[in-house]
Amino acid sequence: MRLPLLADLHLDAPFRWAELEAARQRRRRLREVLTTIVESATEEADALLGAGDLYEQDYFAPDIGEWL
Repeated sequence: MRLPLLADLHLDAPFRWAELEAARQRRRRLREVLTTIVESATEEADALLGAGDLYEQDYFAPDIGEWL
């Protein structure tokens, strides 16, 4: 049985230390990475395990629920 694990993605983290556009790019890239993980797991795994924080509760974007 194949069970990949992902943890602590923190989607929509503010990345306050970065400039505005760099922070946006990092958040966009996190969503792309999660999409890639899910697509790979769909093809190659029996299930996908998620641990830790998937998103930043205090900072999540209004569309995060729909996107997920």
